[in-house]
Amino acid sequence: MRSAQRSWASGRAACVADKSADAPREPLDAPFEVGLLARYYAGGVVTDRPITWRVTQFPFTWTPPGREGFLFSSDSRFSGEQAFRSTPVLQSSGKTDADGSAKLTLDPTLEATAQPRTYMVEATVTGDDGQQIRNVAQVPALPPFVLGVKMPRYLPQPGSIGADLLALDAEGKPLPGVEMSVRLIKRDWNSVLQASDFTQGRRNT
Repeated sequence: MRSAQRSWASGRAACVADKSADAPREPLDAPFEVGLLARYYAGGVVTDRPITWRVTQFPFTWTPPGREGFLFSSDSRFSGEQAFRSTPVLQSSGKTDADGSAKLTLDPTLEATAQPRTYMVEATVTGDDGQQIRNVAQVPALPPFVLGVKMPRYLPQPGSIGADLLALDAEGKPLPGVEMSVRLIKRDWNSVLQASDFTQGRRNT
């Protein structure tokens, strides 16, 4: 389990994010942790105070960079699941520990699909004075690998068809040793042009 820590704050306190915006994204094939650190602006940590967690998920559009001409399985146009699916909103509660910290474990392997997604993690900490401080962190989660195909979109005349295949990890780096099966589907495509008179503002369809 990898720790993807982020932090927050409470009452007259501050919540600080441990995980920077450019930190690696999380893979969808393993659980990860989101951490919280609550501390007062004047110094010191916020201990033994109640926390409310709320986690929602949203689709995340992602294509490996620097691979011009390739179409990837992460593209929703080529996914077997057209509609985004996720588990219901997660809500849980807890308390900060002696260090003002708390952790929440998220398990993407429980999801029905491996569609790229963003976890929206909202943490609310209640201070000694009853005031609440809320902060939100976004954690992108990507498939452990994606498949890419590059081939001509148009052949001016019949002949052999060449294709380049790629397997990349969530960081866009080549991933060796991935078994692939390739299937070529032949479809007939007919294009018909029909002359029409547009002077009357009408067109034939």
